[in-house]
Amino acid sequence: MNSDISYWLAEVQSLQQQLSQARQQRDEAHEDANNWRQRYETEASQRRMDTQIFRAEIQQLKETIAQFKEGTNLNSVEGSLEVFPEALIPAGADLNDLQQRIRSLWHDRDRCQQALQQERRAHEQTRQSLTLALGDAVDQLSKYRS
Repeated sequence: MNSDISYWLAEVQSLQQQLSQARQQRDEAHEDANNWRQRYETEASQRRMDTQIFRAEIQQLKETIAQFKEGTNLNSVEGSLEVFPEALIPAGADLNDLQQRIRSLWHDRDRCQQALQQERRAHEQTRQSLTLALGDAVDQLSKYRS
């Protein structure tokens, strides 16, 4: 009878140890999931902020181009000077300088649009990667629970 009791006591201790390990693994899985979630939120926040900056730059360039198209004639330097903010026009600029500046602005706009598209693709890829990792962590957690 003593051996039966010691067998069951050993079995209970073994089960308690297994339960303790399962709880520890569960806690680690929760911690991993929280870390992934935090990384995802940080990355998403960065991407949103970058997107806002690029959109603002693109909008500013579009407005500048629209103002230039509305109120100027490329042959009229004075008209060009009225449309562009002073910060965009160097002192003593002539028509060729202004045309070069416009080309530069169009190039910058195109570059910003490309950068925005790249950021969108990178954000989508990051979101998918982190979502998959989070899903894996949740799957592992559910395996440990069962």
